[in-house]
Amino acid sequence: MSRIKMDPPDDSESRHLAKILRSETVAREALRVFGSAKQTLRATDRELLTLGVKPAAIRNVRAFQQLAQQSTNCASADDVVRIHGARIAHLPYEVFAVVGIDAKAKTHGFVQIAQGGTNDVAIDVPELLRAGLRMGCAAIVVMHNHPSGSSIASPEDLLLTRRIVACGKMIGLPLVDHIVVAATEFTSIATEAPACFSGS
Repeated sequence: MSRIKMDPPDDSESRHLAKILRSETVAREALRVFGSAKQTLRATDRELLTLGVKPAAIRNVRAFQQLAQQSTNCASADDVVRIHGARIAHLPYEVFAVVGIDAKAKTHGFVQIAQGGTNDVAIDVPELLRAGLRMGCAAIVVMHNHPSGSSIASPEDLLLTRRIVACGKMIGLPLVDHIVVAATEFTSIATEAPACFSGS
């Protein structure tokens, strides 16, 4: 069975928040005051202004919130595979990619972020999320291929999914599916293992 190698956990919440608030100093202060990126993004405009967040950055925060709220009715796994699956399904080595989903639940961009060997690929979760942020999307779907021909998700696939979900929640960028693609089949982890997305 194909496996995914995972990097050691990376405490990058401050860096993710800094991208949204457009200031590393303000992001660190926000984490000190509010305790987490999630709570910071829930703060009122007045609270953010008091903290030193610029009006343009506050508009950025609200835009992220609005897009995240609109992303629940997302493109299906069938849609994503139909549009992007052929890019990676027949490759003799594993690749990992991010597909952006816009506020109208349409696919919005495809970025390959890693290439590995025949049965593994190392994933940098912060870089994965940065790719999603750069696309300006409401949510992301990640996908990778299994050259073995079996699309069954490995335990490592499931653990990685949980990690991406958790990190994405910190910055308001939801992961709505992780799709494993093989030459003639695919597996939607959101469908087969929904607990990975619920935090349970």
